[in-house]
Amino acid sequence: MFKIFILLVLFSNASSVVKFEKPYGENTEGWYFLFGTGPSLTNNHVICDKYPNECITQDKFRKFGVDIFFYRHITKNSLIGIGSSGKWDIYEFESDINDISEIRHDHYLYSISLINFLKSFGDGAFLRLDVGAAMNSSDYHNHHEDLVLESVEKRGRGILFGAGYSLDFEEMRLLLGLNYTTTVIDDENDNYLNLVLEGLF
Repeated sequence: MFKIFILLVLFSNASSVVKFEKPYGENTEGWYFLFGTGPSLTNNHVICDKYPNECITQDKFRKFGVDIFFYRHITKNSLIGIGSSGKWDIYEFESDINDISEIRHDHYLYSISLINFLKSFGDGAFLRLDVGAAMNSSDYHNHHEDLVLESVEKRGRGILFGAGYSLDFEEMRLLLGLNYTTTVIDDENDNYLNLVLEGLF
């Protein structure tokens, strides 16, 4: 019910949004799509708990941050949206351990998001705040038999604090953001930091 309410708030009066493509002047739209990715600067992999000796060599890890959101204006310089942010931690063993070739640990935050441009929409410094439901999953893969040996999901809540700088190219805004996310899942706290290059279309 809560998700339905949020969708109605964000996308009510859709017909008027379509008709009014520049609600706040030039280079503004009725709604926006944001997508971005970049390196994650923290290691949150479950392998560090199960195989602590493997965490010594950090170059064996692949760590990516990701953002996918839909936004609309609430003021000229502020956007509200819904979507998902997170990170992927992937570790591949040099040789199989207990038939495990690779362990993938994913973190997601499904949230309501606010972005505020401090001076001008789409151009200059911005701040971001996301609040929502958190989830992490652990998948254990055997590449030789193309099998997922085990998959575990856990759910909780989380919040993201972000800041960055945006360049406005009229049809697209290019955002470089530093996003810090903290989650509580099964009474355990987890934090990660992503550096993300994003396009706001």
